[in-house]
Amino acid sequence: MKNLVIILLTGVLGSCTSLGYWKIEDCKKISEASGVFLYYSGELLKKADEAEKNGKVEEAKKLTEEAYFLSELAENHAINFNTYCKVNN
Repeated sequence: MKNLVIILLTGVLGSCTSLGYWKIEDCKKISEASGVFLYYSGELLKKADEAEKNGKVEEAKKLTEEAYFLSELAENHAINFNTYCKVNN
């Protein structure tokens, strides 16, 4: 999964404008990626909760760690969006 993230980011980060703000289409991709990461983080937490209820503690722990990883990616994308895509007035 980490390799996929690196590939996705390489394409987006390579196209910045000279003023430091990114193109609209790139900002849209960053925003959408943040939403996708957050969605799947929530889905993994649901699976972790179910695994824990079924006594699968190690599986629940692994799923929770994966959910945390995705939530951090979502947060980082949101921060980048606010930094490079929103013009502060």
